[in-house]
This record gives sequence, C-alpha cells and structure tokens, in this order.
Amino acid sequence: MIRKYGLLLRLGGVTAIAFLLSRVVDFGAAMENISRASLPAVVVALVLVYVSVPLRAWRWQQIGLTCNLDCGSFSNYLRLLFAGMFAGTVVPSGLAALVPAAFIGRDGATLRLAAFTIVVDRLAELILLLVFAAAACIYVLPWIPEMRYLIFAGAAATAGFTGLFFLLRSDFPLVGRMVPALKTRFTAAVPDARISAAVAAKITVVSIAILLLQVLSALALAVSLDLDVSLVYLAAVISIVSLVASLPITPLGLGTREGLLVALLAPVGVSAESALALGVLIFLVTLLPRLSGAVTWFTLPRVPPQLESAEAA
Repeated sequence: MIRKYGLLLRLGGVTAIAFLLSRVVDFGAAMENISRASLPAVVVALVLVYVSVPLRAWRWQQIGLTCNLDCGSFSNYLRLLFAGMFAGTVVPSGLAALVPAAFIGRDGATLRLAAFTIVVDRLAELILLLVFAAAACIYVLPWIPEMRYLIFAGAAATAGFTGLFFLLRSDFPLVGRMVPALKTRFTAAVPDARISAAVAAKITVVSIAILLLQVLSALALAVSLDLDVSLVYLAAVISIVSLVASLPITPLGLGTREGLLVALLAPVGVSAESALALGVLIFLVTLLPRLSGAVTWFTLPRVPPQLESAEAA
C-alpha cells in the first residue's frame, strides 16, 4: 500500500514539474535540439557513464572486504551492482541500492552485513556530494543565501549522523552510560568493522573520480548540443543537480533534474529549451546502463557461488 502510494506521489511530482516546465519551455523546440545532438559526443557521454560503474563496484568491494563480506571476484560485485541499478528503474533509488543485499544474504547475519556495506558506500558518496554541492551553491547561487544555508544544513546533518554512527561503534564509556539501550541495539545490529585511513582515502579518491566522470559526461552532452558553458560552471551545476536528483522526489530524478538545469543555466545564457534537452539526454545516458542491468538481474543466482560453497561447508 505504502509503496503504491509512494509511486503515485512520485509520478504526480513528475506531472507537476512537467506542467510547470511547459509554462516556460517549448517542448517541441527542446525535442528538436535533442534530435540535432551530435551522436559521437552522446556516445562519449554514455561511455563515461559506463566507466563509472566499475569504479562504483570497486568502491563497494573495498568496503565489503573491510567488513569481511566476501562476494568473490570483482565481477560478482559488478554484476550485483548492475542488478541494483536495474531495480532502480522501478523502485526508489535508496531501496534499489539495497537490492544486491537480497542476492547475497540468505541468513539474517549475511543480509545485515551486505546491507551495512551498501549503506556505508552510499553514505560516502552522499557526504562527498554534499561537500561539492555546498561549494557549488556559493559559486552558482551567490544571490540566494537560503539555498546555501539549506545545503550547509544538510551537510551538517550528514556529518552529525556520521559522527554518531562512529561514536556508537566506539568504546567510549560515556556513550554506554548515557544511552545504554541504543548502544546495545546498535552494536548488535551493525557489524563490527573498521575502515582504515588508507581504505577511506581510496574510497574518497574513487568517489571524486566518479563525480568527475559525471561532469565530463554532462560536458560531452553539452558539446553535443553546442552549448557555450564553462567546465567549472557546469561542474558546479551538475554537483547541485546530482544531489537534488538523488532525492526520492520523482523516479530517477526525472523532472527535478531538468527543472534545475533550466533554472541554473539561464544566468549564463543557455535557453530553457537547450537546458531541457541537456537534462533529457543526461537522463537517457544514465538510464541505458540501468536497463542493461536486466541481464544480470535475470542471470544472477540467489547467492553468489563463493557464498554458496561457504554455506555448504
């Protein structure tokens, strides 16, 4: 029931945003711009998106190995990630991210461990995205201080959540005395894993590389539409757009992404039709890798072979 109404609300959000955009954008002209896009540049953008997927899988693998989650080879992590991406086409991205855990975990402990590594992976990406989006707001939206305050509030909330997360996992005696019940439940629910400084540095570098690939992919699409936008400004805009599009407002950020691009690219002389065309192309090149995850979705076993053999032993 909740899932059905949630989907209806997100589709309603898409409809509402499309209606608002129709008031300021000529959809026919936007579609004409898309039809005139340079195909080689679009292919380059698609390749860059595909390149980012193995990097995401490698980042998750490093977290998994640190937490003693052995899914076997890197290809297993990659196939599981593709399956989760495919699930994201029909369910909210936050829920779809946990889908690989269902393929991994048969018993409660393994399922919880797999879900924990996925949450840490998403949290690492979100923190970095918040940092870049906060800096981008200062650069792109200097006349809207409220937007900066909102981003900074989100960054502070995320930092606070992360701090509490690691504090509850620490051996600090004051925590056990102040909130013993919360400490006990948290310790029982969350696997005892330590992410070293070296692994954290690798995760950060890879996360930055993934964000850079997103920016370069958007730049390739901007070139395909012959848009005159600087790399620095486009990088700032993509950071903000990626953060907002990741919120479960509409399916795959459809509508929110396009609306933000129309609003944020207008000050540098990009027409609403061109900005909408850019948003639609970004949506399409990110959708194709998700759809290709259908191959792994229907071919993956319920539990990877390595874990299957370990359970049998």
